[in-house]
Amino acid sequence: MAKRRGKKGHFDGGKMTGSHGSSIDAADPVIRQALRDERVTNITASIIKCIGNGKKRIKFKDVDAGLRAMIRGGTHIQEVFFHCAAADRDGVRAALLAAFN
Repeated sequence: MAKRRGKKGHFDGGKMTGSHGSSIDAADPVIRQALRDERVTNITASIIKCIGNGKKRIKFKDVDAGLRAMIRGGTHIQEVFFHCAAADRDGVRAALLAAFN
């Protein structure tokens, strides 16, 4: 299982893939939930952008590999991919949304 590295917002090993394991604060509970969910096979934390002040929210889109989430915190947005089977998408989406709220 992936674990937090020394700093807040960094995950290492396990299901985490990609060039970095950094995440914004708003994405942390969602990623933690995905790490515990056996339906999620891989998690890819992607680009982080500074976009200015705004409301915290999450948007999901179905992709070939599973789900793409755009997670917005107060001033940053991050794209995170959650790899899962097509049949599991709705259940995974519901679990991740509950962790976000």
